[in-house]
Amino acid sequence: MLTVERMSEIYGLLQQNGVVRVDELAVRFQVSEMTIRRDLEKMEREGKLTRCHGGAVQKQEIARDQGVDKRASYNLGAKVKIAKYCFEQYVHENTVVYLDAGTTVLELAKLLPAMGGLTVVTNDVMIASALFNSNVDVFMLGGNVQRFQGGIHGHTAESQLENYRVDMAFVSSLCVDDAFDVFTATENRVYFRRKLLA
Repeated sequence: MLTVERMSEIYGLLQQNGVVRVDELAVRFQVSEMTIRRDLEKMEREGKLTRCHGGAVQKQEIARDQGVDKRASYNLGAKVKIAKYCFEQYVHENTVVYLDAGTTVLELAKLLPAMGGLTVVTNDVMIASALFNSNVDVFMLGGNVQRFQGGIHGHTAESQLENYRVDMAFVSSLCVDDAFDVFTATENRVYFRRKLLA
């Protein structure tokens, strides 16, 4: 197969699925992962995609932050798998968990009522709502609710973070690059997450 044919198929897969993984593409096309990385690098220079750690995503999905209603169904199968993995591998009884605003983290929240003795701190109104009638103790950060997003950010929420100590945090992101840098859509989310990490 010619390089241009392979890249055309990669682009088609990207349009169909929204995301492609280097390891899966290498197996599919029977080439090395380095060959796939070079293909993705060239396609990124051509403006066809945005590379992330382990693969690439559609450029337009990173370029704008869609409302939570649209994002909730986008790649739902992958979000459910990520949530299940995080729940099974990292969440333990009698812990305090921070859940960041985001649709993948929302899928994790839906699994938490099965675990005993959990306390959740969140800045997401949908996550708080999903846990409302459960045995999970929920602490909701206050402040400005972002329209169409459901997340709460800003000075009030940041200052409230200082009052909590969590055992683990699940933080959402639009993209993670090859250096494991995490990207988000708005400046106020950047400052909020820096405060959370501190």
